[in-house]
Amino acid sequence: MKLTRRLLRPFSSVLAHKLEHYACMQPSSLSMQEYIDIGRKETATASFVFVRNELLVRLANIMKEMTFLPAKLLSMPSVGRVTNWYYQSFEDLLYFENADVDCSTVNTFNDQLQVIMKRHSDVVKTMAAGLLELKNAGGISMSREPSIQYFLDRLYTNRISKRMLQNQHCRFFHISKFKCSEIDD
Repeated sequence: MKLTRRLLRPFSSVLAHKLEHYACMQPSSLSMQEYIDIGRKETATASFVFVRNELLVRLANIMKEMTFLPAKLLSMPSVGRVTNWYYQSFEDLLYFENADVDCSTVNTFNDQLQVIMKRHSDVVKTMAAGLLELKNAGGISMSREPSIQYFLDRLYTNRISKRMLQNQHCRFFHISKFKCSEIDD
């Protein structure tokens, strides 16, 4: 299914193509044990490669789900802000899609994850503001639009899983610059 033009209009065709590509992928399903094992056993390289791909998949999937929201909700300013945050984060991570795995790249990636986490810190509050904007504009009722509640459940679950991956990766490398010798060849 194509991402709707109303969400992609301001973005390049290359970005739209990449969104379609990653939106067709399923996010990796991780058990709590696998999640713990990643932090214990994986190297800097393995973590970087997994997280950069997984975040692109998860962002693209939730952005695809946004296309199923009622147009009136998507036109609310706060919802537009959230949508733009997701697109910006997707574009930021796309920079690392085929990047060489070296010390500098992983450190830059870690810095970018911190920027993304800060950008998304108010997603819940901003999305709630968008729902209030819709209500005040005499928009549709949440109880009559199950697609909105379904999307919100998916958005918040997706947000939690992305945060866990980002936090684990950053904590694994202590957010600080790690030595180049920690990257396996």
